[in-house]
Amino acid sequence: FSLNPNLFVRGFPPPGHFDMAGVAEVRPWVAQAEAWMAIDPNLHTRQEVQDLIDRNDIVALERTFGKRLAFGTAGLRGRMGAGPGCMNEVVVLQAAQGIARRLLAGGDAAAAAAKKRGVIIGHDHRHNSHRFALTAAAVFLHVGLKVYFMPHMVPTPLVPWGIRKLGCVAGAMVTASHNPKQDNGFKVYWGNTAQIIPPLDQEIHSQMLANTDPWTTYDISDQAVLPKCIDVTQELQESYVAMAVQQCRHLQTPLTLSSLKTTYTAMHGVGLQSVLDMWKAFGLPGEPLCCASQCTPDPDFPTVAFPNPEEKGALDRACAYADEQGSTLVLANDPDADRLAVAVRNTTEWVVLTGNEIALLLADWIWQRYKVTVEDEEDRKKAFMLASTVSSKVLRRMAEQEGFLFEETLTGFKWMGNKASDLIGTGHRFLFAYEVEIGFAIGDMSLDKDGVRCLAVFAEMAHSLHARGRGLLDQLHGLYSRYGFHKMVNSYFFCPEASKMDAVFAHVRALYGAGIPFAITANLHPPGDTSPAKKQKPLSFTVVHVRDLTLGYDSGTPDGKPSLHVDSTAQMVTLTFADGSVCTLRGSGTEPKLKYYVEVSASVEADAEALKQALMQAVVDALLQPHVHGLSRQ
Repeated sequence: FSLNPNLFVRGFPPPGHFDMAGVAEVRPWVAQAEAWMAIDPNLHTRQEVQDLIDRNDIVALERTFGKRLAFGTAGLRGRMGAGPGCMNEVVVLQAAQGIARRLLAGGDAAAAAAKKRGVIIGHDHRHNSHRFALTAAAVFLHVGLKVYFMPHMVPTPLVPWGIRKLGCVAGAMVTASHNPKQDNGFKVYWGNTAQIIPPLDQEIHSQMLANTDPWTTYDISDQAVLPKCIDVTQELQESYVAMAVQQCRHLQTPLTLSSLKTTYTAMHGVGLQSVLDMWKAFGLPGEPLCCASQCTPDPDFPTVAFPNPEEKGALDRACAYADEQGSTLVLANDPDADRLAVAVRNTTEWVVLTGNEIALLLADWIWQRYKVTVEDEEDRKKAFMLASTVSSKVLRRMAEQEGFLFEETLTGFKWMGNKASDLIGTGHRFLFAYEVEIGFAIGDMSLDKDGVRCLAVFAEMAHSLHARGRGLLDQLHGLYSRYGFHKMVNSYFFCPEASKMDAVFAHVRALYGAGIPFAITANLHPPGDTSPAKKQKPLSFTVVHVRDLTLGYDSGTPDGKPSLHVDSTAQMVTLTFADGSVCTLRGSGTEPKLKYYVEVSASVEADAEALKQALMQAVVDALLQPHVHGLSRQ
């Protein structure tokens, strides 16, 4: 739904007039719907629910009120609409009340300290983002928390930086990042600048459920909220750029010898001004050429089917514009500017780099310059890098050869941010973290992915290489020659029905439950194929290790339990093969997708490529079985 001021009443209904936990058992879905309507300030979503009641559409009512959004890979995120399973004012209000209860727990002294430190709130340009941000601010103000509020659209990285700079106890960013235009979300950060993880997110969720009624009649108009908040937008933007230069810029002299032309796209998001500010502060040559059709914020994302730079074809328009301008490098942010995509022009075509390839280039750039500044070997050993467990193992190989600490975490930057915080607390030096889904973080100024400062560092590296007559693809090939050619397939099937995903994972568990090791085989010939080539022996891969982070099983540990966090509500299984290849299957935490990651490595690139294709086919045919389980690519 789109924001229409005429569809809103000024305040929420008086508190205490109903208790969600006490909804009558008779006609439960209708009762829940009516109870929800009583506290929903949005006439549009109230009408949406009333229409379901009038039609007596019990199936739709059960779908609308039978589930509740929970904190996932990136906070609360979902389709905008009515009910507890969608993003709307009521869900944001309840989330804010749950956060406020948790912040003020622990006694009077702790509550007083939290109120003094305050919270920071930002929002992107999506439909209803400003309204959702005002709702959260109104709740926090009501309980006496100081609120730093950025009233205009900002990139996500400003919120965790604001927590660090201002000493806030928590922060919230209203964004759905790269999701479709129908979605929105609510990211929550704690005082360490990382997104929340268990048990904290579970504690907040429990407080949400215990505080579903509005505590007061909230006035969530600009006139009522903004005068009570502190606008820190300009201060944070300036200090954010200054700290990024201090921590992340490696070259102290301007790159005047580089003639590299760079094109930038914001993917209809909010990154442009921050990127231009950072570019200038880093002393990079000229300015990036902006793809005009995608650099103005637009919540409807008119030029892309999905505003996700990872999606096939998402960078086509920027690449075409770059060709017109004679540019050979495209840098892109996702709409909230916390991720970075890269495309490089070779002699014949555009090559879109994977998250793993971007990470290897950045990791080497950062490590080589770190070694120049830190000569003591023991001090170098205190440096660390992180990657999600579904990302490439090439960073682990690099760490083994170079002598720095490397650790893996669960998927999602919330895990890497908190792991980085823990290691920093023990005297280690955070250099770099990444996830294959083009999320990167450099330095400890904030512990979440950041597409703006990482874009500046990548541009600095690209210009430096160009000035020395070396291209990015040549540099990448050299690094893989040093650490081994790691080839990954990172793909997915759409899986909107949970039962289909459950069936896939039940099949995988039946395979490993029958005994480890076991083999999977690629089906080289579809049913009915009678060609002579059918006599070819099918390719087989032997699974020697299984880790199931849904059931809490690890075949490689003495007690059979994994070291990473177990979540019974999220599907995730990792298989390791006899040749060292790895496959992970998981349900996306932000989209209705069943994702699969297959990685192999070899000393010869052609061998690695052939092995990757063969193993990918075996995984699809023997494990995912899309025709059996009804999975689709679209």
